[in-house]
Amino acid sequence: MSKSVIAQVRPELLKWARETAGYLPEQAAKKAKVQMASLTDWESGAQRLDMVQLRRLSDIYDRPLAAFYLSSPPKEQKLPRDFRHVAGTKTGALSPSLISEIRQARDRRDIALDLYDEIGEKPLRFTLRATRHEDSSKVVRNLGVAVHLSDIQKRGVNSPNRTLTLLRAAVESLGVLVFQVPDIEVSETRGFSLSESLLPVIVLASGDAPEARIFTLLHEMTHLMLREPGICDQGGDAVEIYCNSVAGRALVPSDALATAIDALAPHPENTPWEDSDLLKLAHQFSASRETIARRLVDLELMSHDEYQEKREEYLRKREEYLKSPKVKKKGKGGPSQAALVLARVGLSFTRLVLDGYQHERLTISDVTGYLSVRAKHLPAIERSVAKKFLAEGTT
Repeated sequence: MSKSVIAQVRPELLKWARETAGYLPEQAAKKAKVQMASLTDWESGAQRLDMVQLRRLSDIYDRPLAAFYLSSPPKEQKLPRDFRHVAGTKTGALSPSLISEIRQARDRRDIALDLYDEIGEKPLRFTLRATRHEDSSKVVRNLGVAVHLSDIQKRGVNSPNRTLTLLRAAVESLGVLVFQVPDIEVSETRGFSLSESLLPVIVLASGDAPEARIFTLLHEMTHLMLREPGICDQGGDAVEIYCNSVAGRALVPSDALATAIDALAPHPENTPWEDSDLLKLAHQFSASRETIARRLVDLELMSHDEYQEKREEYLRKREEYLKSPKVKKKGKGGPSQAALVLARVGLSFTRLVLDGYQHERLTISDVTGYLSVRAKHLPAIERSVAKKFLAEGTT
């Protein structure tokens, strides 16, 4: 039997890769299926690992093999500001999955900027701005007008998925990249934003319900307008409270909500709200029950304690649903690969990658890698992009 090839890597790079990926030593050892002592010895230089083991760690830490042969650990880009107030979560203690998604979002933005340069185009500059010191009614109005929210709600009535699709397209038309990712838990974050001078990024947790993602998209847009991007759970931080208020008021205006409440059976004062009533109101605005509950708090029609109870209940039920065998089971059918790609990386990024290929700036291998799809699906993706492009020009 041939001896395994020993990987001649610097031990400090193994530790750097693990720490920047968000793994504690015991987590990494378990993931790599090795003894804790072996991982510790590799990182201290007391023992050398072989190439099979290095490749395994490379996959786990989401780093190319070449990164382990650098002369010293490179300077890592700072993580976005953490606005979360999750019980039991230490600020800055992000899961490996979330760290990986942040890194991938930044990589996609870099790819997009390079492609714009390669094909001789300039990305649209995101110009919407706001401050927390100005009249929030003006911010609500500016956001709603910029994304054509009232029109989108009319066109997407009774279809949260259609509303989300239309809203996402409107946001991307303002020079924002919007991605949806499945590998972050909604209990950790509902979404995050990365603000740059060009091509700011919004990332949504695709495991969240479409109504919740609509709210999160507006919430993150407010973060971008404030030039205060970060990782969000829509909790108690002052910036989060402000972004919640703007997103909620834009999506569910006070006057319209009051009219909708009047149409319901009378709600006795100081009594809990029925979920069935919250659901009826939510359908009218393509909103979640949580958003309606939050707006009722704003209007002093629901206590903050009742809202918190409902919010925790909805989050818990969503997590249980996503972890249920029915959802986890892979069956036949479902969305096409073209639909999945567009849902994940969006029309703007997909179109840009395909344009890069048409301009002979990318190879097929580049395209399939950037879109995370097999080459046989590219013709269907091209047709879907062309169809959506034509639809955009006629609506």
